[in-house]
Amino acid sequence: MTSLAQLYRRDVPDLPAGPGDCDPLQVFWCPLDAHRPGRFDPELLLRWRRS
Repeated sequence: MTSLAQLYRRDVPDLPAGPGDCDPLQVFWCPLDAHRPGRFDPELLLRWRRS
């Protein structure tokens, strides 16, 4: 997995609230074809974290 972005709720006003007291949202992407569900489907993963 490759990290694409880390977004904080304080910096992105329209970002929905995360679960509990989580505030950064991390976006990951896997560029390898072997890890994709289909040939043209990118594998994205969104994770909420506590800062």
